[in-house]
Amino acid sequence: MTRHMLLIPVAGETRMVVAESFDQMKALIVADTIERVRVGIDWALCVDESGRYTDKPVNPRASILYGVQMHGTPIVGDALLGMEGFVSEGDPMTAGVDWVDTSEEQARAFLRERAVE
Repeated sequence: MTRHMLLIPVAGETRMVVAESFDQMKALIVADTIERVRVGIDWALCVDESGRYTDKPVNPRASILYGVQMHGTPIVGDALLGMEGFVSEGDPMTAGVDWVDTSEEQARAFLRERAVE
């Protein structure tokens, strides 16, 4: 499944990227394993699950989206922002919530709402 997601790097400009698989998502943020972190209704960050243990730098924008003030733990390393939705692809046994395609306009509007962009 093709997913457009917003890459939120530790430093530098955010940009839209394409991830067709979880392996591509891992490669985009340079992670061995990824974790989905909800940041709003229908929105989540894809982050490096073990980033805190590999001395990756804090990602200020992703940490704000996550609510570091409330959770106390910042997001480290690059992150991907995307929408979640119900996906069935015709097979009721594999239906569930997954990443869905996100437009740049949707992603940037979400960042503006959260005063991150």
